[in-house]
Amino acid sequence: MNKIIVSIAIASVCGGLLYKAYDSEPDNQVEQPKLRSASSEKSDYLLQNLANDSSKGLEVLAQDKSSVPLKDSETFLDGLAERDRDAFGQANERLFGVLENISEEDYQKLIDKGFPSTRDFDFVSKYDIKELSNTLSYNGSTYPSFDKDSSISYPALSSLNLLRALANLEEVTRYYFPEYQQGTPFPKSNDWPDGERPAQVVEALMKMISAYGFVRDDSAIELLAQARYQQLAFSADDNNADRVVEKLATANKLLGGDDNLLSFVTQHYPDKLDYFKELSIE
Repeated sequence: MNKIIVSIAIASVCGGLLYKAYDSEPDNQVEQPKLRSASSEKSDYLLQNLANDSSKGLEVLAQDKSSVPLKDSETFLDGLAERDRDAFGQANERLFGVLENISEEDYQKLIDKGFPSTRDFDFVSKYDIKELSNTLSYNGSTYPSFDKDSSISYPALSSLNLLRALANLEEVTRYYFPEYQQGTPFPKSNDWPDGERPAQVVEALMKMISAYGFVRDDSAIELLAQARYQQLAFSADDNNADRVVEKLATANKLLGGDDNLLSFVTQHYPDKLDYFKELSIE
């Protein structure tokens, strides 16, 4: 419990310090897309539409949680009921494709290692980002279960909460920078309208920092969520490539070697492939 409280306190303080650090822009920073106007009309529009944020796939669960039985040729994702498939599919995209082409039996093994079940998605859907962060802060002592309920995974809840906080931040950012996508340098303060981050962006950043404070280093899904966070690449010249690959390699090791993660690194971080392989077997 104390570890969790200290963790979120440090994350919040670091967040404040990071805002100042982000203002120093590298000389070779990639040119950012042309800014949109920051008129009050657009700000009002954004506030109204953030209720339907990009975390929808992580928050909405099928009312009927039964899955269609797998055929021999179907993967775990193919065999899910449609709305479950949407939720798991969006999570898969943010977890570097780790769920691609795996069987239902393989996914059950991942659940045993902390990956989310439909019950975890259902639980997350009942809270907004800040509420769930607060709820997690009171249940750290039962880790890796949640509140002594072994059917709900603390690693899954904290990771899904961070992933939707990142999705929310991306949604807000793309309103001002339509071409922005995670993995490219996050815009510096003076790149925003009027030379400072809009209130909605600051709020999204604080929610993300809060959610990040409850994600540990003990399971593969938590490390994958952290790798996704590292891709924000605040004030980093190389898009945090080393940090991202280190998180992916540690997750890969915990999973006993994962072809999907290997494929991702091969495609997106080819210069770090040997580093990834080295860390995966240490």
